[in-house]
Amino acid sequence: MRSSKLWFKKFVKHQVQLQQEQQEQEQQEQEQQEQEQQEQELQNKRKKGEQLRDQKRNKRGRILLVDDELDSCLVYQLVLEDAGFTAYHI
Repeated sequence: MRSSKLWFKKFVKHQVQLQQEQQEQEQQEQEQQEQEQQEQELQNKRKKGEQLRDQKRNKRGRILLVDDELDSCLVYQLVLEDAGFTAYHI
């Protein structure tokens, strides 16, 4: 009788441990999914921000710059391109 009680206690203890481990594993998986979802949302926000920035760049006005020195025109072209503009020289 005593051995059956001990066995039952060990069995119950083992079952409780298994349930706790399973709950911890499920919690870790849920936290990982939430973290991945947050990272995905952050990436989506970055993409939207980049798209808005690109749209604003495309809506910028135009500049006509005229200079008879080719070196000056090339310098202006490099500076404007570094700032995100599209520059042409003819």
